[in-house]
Amino acid sequence: MIEIFVRLLASAILIHEFLYFFRDGHRYFAICFLPTLGLRLTPTLSTISHLFLIACCLLLLVEAGSSALLLACFLSFVVVVASYSLRLSNHFILVGFCLALLCIGKLWVPEPQLSDFLVLGVRGLLAMMYFFAFLHKCNWEYVSPERSCAAQLVEFQCRDRGITNQQFIQISKRIAIYGTLFVEALLAVLLVVSYGTLLIVTITLGICFHFVLALAGILNFSSVMYAGLIFLIPYSEIVRASNLIKENSIVVTCIMCICILLVWAVTPRHAGVQCPYILRWPAWIIQVGFGVFTALVLTGLLFLLQQKPLLFNPALNTIGSQYFLIIQLFWLLFLINGLSPYLGIKVEFSFAMFSNLRHEPWNHIFIPKSWRLLDLADYVSLSTIEGIPAQQEVVKSPIAKLVRNVICNSEEYMISRRFLYEGLREISMVVPSRKICVTYARNMQTHSIECYKGSLSSSEPSPIPLSLFPFVMPLDLNRPHSEQGSLLSEKESRRLF
Repeated sequence: MIEIFVRLLASAILIHEFLYFFRDGHRYFAICFLPTLGLRLTPTLSTISHLFLIACCLLLLVEAGSSALLLACFLSFVVVVASYSLRLSNHFILVGFCLALLCIGKLWVPEPQLSDFLVLGVRGLLAMMYFFAFLHKCNWEYVSPERSCAAQLVEFQCRDRGITNQQFIQISKRIAIYGTLFVEALLAVLLVVSYGTLLIVTITLGICFHFVLALAGILNFSSVMYAGLIFLIPYSEIVRASNLIKENSIVVTCIMCICILLVWAVTPRHAGVQCPYILRWPAWIIQVGFGVFTALVLTGLLFLLQQKPLLFNPALNTIGSQYFLIIQLFWLLFLINGLSPYLGIKVEFSFAMFSNLRHEPWNHIFIPKSWRLLDLADYVSLSTIEGIPAQQEVVKSPIAKLVRNVICNSEEYMISRRFLYEGLREISMVVPSRKICVTYARNMQTHSIECYKGSLSSSEPSPIPLSLFPFVMPLDLNRPHSEQGSLLSEKESRRLF
């Protein structure tokens, strides 16, 4: 069962890497701007790190039991995460915790206890993941049909698929908003209390939920959650489900055809607003393959429910206290990461994906701003800008173009100081003949920056090289946004909402 989990995790990483490559091309591998943990790599080294991770994952599909290969995959994954450009996908944090748990378990936990050790650890991580996804969405913007990220996803989906019926769109928005809240809260509770038949029901609900998200284009996240949910099924039940699938090939084929038709009919043709795939057909292959896999999993789960699965319960008593302490440490770190927005530490990669959670002005329904222990947000307001090049001078550099657009629309955004510093440096390397001078206000004080030929001088120390908060946030409270900020006009080739 552990080898199945390793293969599913490796497949989830591959799906993420390939889909982003099919969307953005080679620049996904090469660009290392605003790296998440400050590890700045050259385009060549960044590409090598991604390719090495892909190679490790491909090898794990064949040799899933290799501890050395698993450790190599984890280390290469850490490098990719530390150097990840602009914003790190939230599901990569869950992947990192699972890989670390696997490595530590294989190194230190005795074989008889290893399976229960990993199942308990992963189950706790999944429960907290759903809890935080629900908790972060409990804010006034998320429940607004006009501003909610869930509503924006519905609008994008309908626009992409040519659906114009406003009554259908408005109903779908409310289902997306409140349905997501209900399912995430329910899954968080069920993963804590369920076992036996109820656990199979919980996993089935989770698979259905994430298949819907995959149909909406969020396949990479869904593939990671599939890996975790399937790992909770005992190996004996997986064998029994496989046998039932083989004995009912006609039913399986029908469900498979339904899933493939759903993928073809519902999945957006674009990756985002005004954001086409560079390579669409390879992405289709992955999306259709995911639909086929979903059909097999759902069919197996439904057969198990029909046959009344065995009443199994996690064998917690078989895990030694010292190993349970390791699990608790993982849970504590995961908990702190998820609670970071309420502690004032960070919002990025805290599972606030598409939640509308704002650091400022604070918008949570239940948790007051006064609970924050810190306020590490570092945003600036631009006062004067001199020497910014014209659009055509930076058109060949997507990062310089992005930075220029943000700076030229600075009256619409809160801009992180780190984004400003590194962005100006990027522009000055693309257009070295320009001397760029910017003054900005921060903490009621005025500061200045001068940038020329990639060299930057400032009246205050450089910001910490960590991506803790969105690099931009819209000042207009009526403007939809997610934890990745909001960029820019719909005329641009990329817009994050």
